[in-house]
Amino acid sequence: MKIKLYSCLVGLFLLWISAPVSAQIVEEVRVGVLAHNLNVGINPGNENQEPGENIQAEIVFGSPPLLDRRWLGRPRPYIVGSVNTAGSTSFGGFGLNWNFTLGKKKRWSFDSSLGYIVHNGEIDIPFPEDPSNPANSEFDNNNILFGSRDLFRSTFAFNRNIGERWGLQIIYEHLSHGQILGQGRNQGNDSAGVRAIYRFGPKG
Repeated sequence: MKIKLYSCLVGLFLLWISAPVSAQIVEEVRVGVLAHNLNVGINPGNENQEPGENIQAEIVFGSPPLLDRRWLGRPRPYIVGSVNTAGSTSFGGFGLNWNFTLGKKKRWSFDSSLGYIVHNGEIDIPFPEDPSNPANSEFDNNNILFGSRDLFRSTFAFNRNIGERWGLQIIYEHLSHGQILGQGRNQGNDSAGVRAIYRFGPKG
């Protein structure tokens, strides 16, 4: 299943880069700060395992012809990078973003995305052959154990337009392998924060 998923992701990326240049124009740049590893009830007890905030930057491209369909919601490709200020888990990846305008004045919009990322965090306890080793408990108490080097990234956000070019975004982000990209350990990570949006092209 993992090979099939990789093939789908690579195929999607190749289809995107083969689209006309006009469809790949950068529409938005989003930069902000997210509180790292929050307790939102999905992974209780994990919130004290990694400190710091994540400085995050995301580039959103125009929807290529293959995806620019109303019935698909006209998703837009994006690339993202996120660096933790305390040396905890950082990551980079890509995916698809959907944006839905709220209200007639178009000041607010709802944003969601699904993507794939690779991180530099911990996957499992380094001494599984010796469960009695006290170093295991110490390591487990100070690190999120993701269970896989590659993870899914899903986000939900509300955007507020400030003029034609600028906007603010309140975003929630979840990282997890979902027992698809990996097996066993899957503590995952939940983050939330605020990002500024600058638009080069049409409004989302």
